[in-house]
Amino acid sequence: MKNIVVLFVAAVATSATLRSAEFQPTPRLVPVDPILSNVDPSRPRISFCYVGPSAGEGQGATVRVTLDGKPLDGVPLGSDRRAEVSLGASLAEGPHSIEASLQGADGKSVCSHGYKIIAKAARRAAGRRLNNFVTEVLEAPLADGEYEFDNPREGWVFIGFDKAYADAKAYLDGGGEPVVTFREDEPSETMRWLDEGSHRISVKGAAKCGGRIAVRLVKPIRIAARTIANEYNNVRERRFGYGFDFFRRHMFASFNTFTMSGAWRLNSATGRMAFANAELAARGKRAMAYSDIRPTDMEVRTSPEKVRARMTGSAAYRDGLALEVDEHKVNAPAENMDAFAEEAWNMACDGMRLALFADYCDVPGQLFTNWPAHVSALSAVMNTGGGFGMIVPEMYLGTKQTEEDAAREEGLVRAYVEAVRKVIPAGPSHVLHLFGGWLTLGDWS
Repeated sequence: MKNIVVLFVAAVATSATLRSAEFQPTPRLVPVDPILSNVDPSRPRISFCYVGPSAGEGQGATVRVTLDGKPLDGVPLGSDRRAEVSLGASLAEGPHSIEASLQGADGKSVCSHGYKIIAKAARRAAGRRLNNFVTEVLEAPLADGEYEFDNPREGWVFIGFDKAYADAKAYLDGGGEPVVTFREDEPSETMRWLDEGSHRISVKGAAKCGGRIAVRLVKPIRIAARTIANEYNNVRERRFGYGFDFFRRHMFASFNTFTMSGAWRLNSATGRMAFANAELAARGKRAMAYSDIRPTDMEVRTSPEKVRARMTGSAAYRDGLALEVDEHKVNAPAENMDAFAEEAWNMACDGMRLALFADYCDVPGQLFTNWPAHVSALSAVMNTGGGFGMIVPEMYLGTKQTEEDAAREEGLVRAYVEAVRKVIPAGPSHVLHLFGGWLTLGDWS
């Protein structure tokens, strides 16, 4: 799974806002529950919300779904524009395809879209839950030999020694290159994106260490490293930047997903990876790049074709680097959200498993209260990358004077999560909070 980080953008022009009041979104039956890669095989069903011009909801409009080419019974579209469709008494585990169509009250076809789904029984981690972010599945004395652990879901896994050892190395699943090895001024650890199932670690060179080894299930930990200088110096024009060596020593071990710029991007002219991307890859990390869509470029942002050209057509994307589009607001014009939602659904259904991270810059305070304007974009984001897309509110929590002030800030975090849940029931597990940034001389962040 690769990541595309998307920060949705608000328009500042009054005329665009006025147009939004008259704008009708692209007709679509949006799947809102469950996430399409997590359909319960013992009770397979999908809830839809209709987005688009009135189609006679509650007055005869019908949702029709085919499962792997087989038509299912039609379900009336309620006056709330919602319908739950059963996929049968049970469903074989694995991938399936559906086609969701809406027949209007007048009998005419309104829209039809195909989606890929995965029926998968839930598994619980057989380990020690350290908190709501980390579950430890292996902790043992460090010695030469093999260790096995079970990863109950596809996702990030931490593997590390208790401290750096000059000769100790760890190899994963028979690989020829060590995933944990000694590096000067760095801890001996890594984070890797692993498939669900059993995995094996082979350790060599640890006979005299006497230390410990640990394996933990973790979640995405992302940093937007926007003020990085190039590899040769630590100073950029007008502002201070953190050089490669600073990030290598102090930050590589702490994050698994990096949004980079400048010297950290791919070299599109030659197709070779820039040095920093290779360093990240050697440590199992994933890098993302900014696209060239500007926050105020409404001519582009309201056109699905131009949005696609700037995202999947960008040099960084073609070189295999995930993308970030900067940035969105809850009250953005409807044209903006519709164009992005349609492109996000194209990516969610193209089989490339590129997950979008959608950063919202107008929180805390602004909540998702107008579901027709947000349901398609939010669901599309969460369903990208095989169901690993994330909504990323820019909370930027700072130090508070009193406990009461801190409690109010925590309340805003909880309110945001609940607002997402009202739009997409499974949404809370797809919220990745952006809490702060580096204090940098001459730079607001």
